[in-house]
Amino acid sequence: MGTTYCLSSIRLLAHAELNVAIAIHAVMQAAYQQEADLLGVTDFPPLKRTAANIAGDTGRYYGAFADDHLAGVLHYKHGNIDSLVVHPRFQRLGHATRLLGQLLAETSGHSVKVSTAKLNVPATTLYTKFGFSLVSAERKSGIDLVNYELNSV
Repeated sequence: MGTTYCLSSIRLLAHAELNVAIAIHAVMQAAYQQEADLLGVTDFPPLKRTAANIAGDTGRYYGAFADDHLAGVLHYKHGNIDSLVVHPRFQRLGHATRLLGQLLAETSGHSVKVSTAKLNVPATTLYTKFGFSLVSAERKSGIDLVNYELNSV
């Protein structure tokens, strides 16, 4: 029988604290390794991010929690979603939707941009569901990317 988790709050994370940065890094590593496997790549730039990079970052990190477990992370900086990841153990429970909804509520009236792998169907579906428009596509580091933007009024 599977474990059942209670949904908890979305919180702004104190990512400059090393223990918090390490927890964020663990979620990102698990999620980005899953994405790298999906894309069939071994050299995946997001996997190169370290806990020290996270701790020294000037952006905002939001966390979604399942009980006391950090289940998902959204990193937002200068009008861009730099990362939106959910640990594989906690996927398909609404964490990404809740994280994105929280960010958009806080950035209402401002444009928000995001880039993701074209083959990352859960991400492209989520952004489209929230009203993001496809603005361009490009190839970086051997990966086909799609760039979305939400222009709020």
